Amino acid sequence: MDEITRRVQALYRRLPYPNSGGWQLRADSFPDWLLAQVDREPYPRKVRLLDLGCGTGAALVPIAAMHPEAEVVGLDLSEASLEIAGQNGANLQNLTLLQGDLLDEASVEALLALAPGGFDVIWCSGVLHHLSDPDRGLSHLRRLLAPDGVLSLMVYAHFGRLPVARLARAVQLIAGAEAPFEAREALTRDLLTALEGGSLTRPPWDDGLRVPPAELADRYLHPWARSYRVEELLSSLESHGLHMLRWLEPRAWSPAATLGPGPAAEALDALPPRERWTALEQLLDHPGLELLVTHGDRAERPALNPQAHPELLLDWNPQAAVRVAERRLSTGRFPERVEARLRAGPYVELRGLDALIAQIIQGPTPAQTLVQEALARLPIHEDEAWATLTRLMQEEWIFAPSEP
Repeated sequence: MDEITRRVQALYRRLPYPNSGGWQLRADSFPDWLLAQVDREPYPRKVRLLDLGCGTGAALVPIAAMHPEAEVVGLDLSEASLEIAGQNGANLQNLTLLQGDLLDEASVEALLALAPGGFDVIWCSGVLHHLSDPDRGLSHLRRLLAPDGVLSLMVYAHFGRLPVARLARAVQLIAGAEAPFEAREALTRDLLTALEGGSLTRPPWDDGLRVPPAELADRYLHPWARSYRVEELLSSLESHGLHMLRWLEPRAWSPAATLGPGPAAEALDALPPRERWTALEQLLDHPGLELLVTHGDRAERPALNPQAHPELLLDWNPQAAVRVAERRLSTGRFPERVEARLRAGPYVELRGLDALIAQIIQGPTPAQTLVQEALARLPIHEDEAWATLTRLMQEEWIFAPSEP
């Protein structure tokens, strides 16, 4: 273990991360949806899931709990963090926790011994930018990822992270590299107080004085952190035989969604995707780059037309939350208003067949069955029902899980 990695390990031994308590369900917490994004080989197998840098298991433990049929593994540098993860997941028979280092060959071999063909889903959130050798880390990630697997990756974004980087650098310059941790923490809090309302503490960085100590340290007192520009990250992935499938949240990189309709959005849309994203990162303040990645020779899953494949299994997107306002009468419960939101988007009202699908779909269901149910309950034509299913897939309210 090199000196940088030792210092990173020491931070998370001192302050297990995250320490906010409770489960963390993120937009990428759903393996079925992640695996539906890539062209998978249709053969029976047990799904194997790996969280690199799992910390206290805030994201990993709920994944293991929701998928008892899967083999779930977490790796982390910090024994202190893993101890908490083990306590939180003590009753889960499908969860394995390992202390190790993504840069360490022995750790990689230990992981491959648990999943000889590689892992179907790997989460690597907030890890790559803390590695002393990210190229070695990417090489190991490629080895750990199954040939048709999906990597959910998050790294710090250069431009959106600048307020954090500037304040962290100021703390280093003022306190000195060898200052005790407590002194640097106190200085950070003093600076955050003095700069409240300024450019370095604007949203989403306006909560620095309210976050738990581990979050404050991870943000401003980390011994080793870097950030990435879009082109830099995509080129680095490609140089290691990996490529981007999609952004986790495409709307965050849509000119119309971020800037609104108009000439600027139209001009951006006319650019090739990578040029468009390079321009957008200059305009937006995304704190991180969140994307799905697979092997360079593996394609994105082709778009599916449910009407052409009536036996296609469809399910509600687990990234979409649904809430129903209902009237409770002596004769039963009657829905009055159905709303849903996709990922971190706003709640929108669903009407007609959209609202019906949100309520009746309970696990993978043949498209033909949903259409028949719609025709039995609503005064609509069959073509309209098929068109609605197609639109709901395009809008990502529903999805087609990949074959086993």
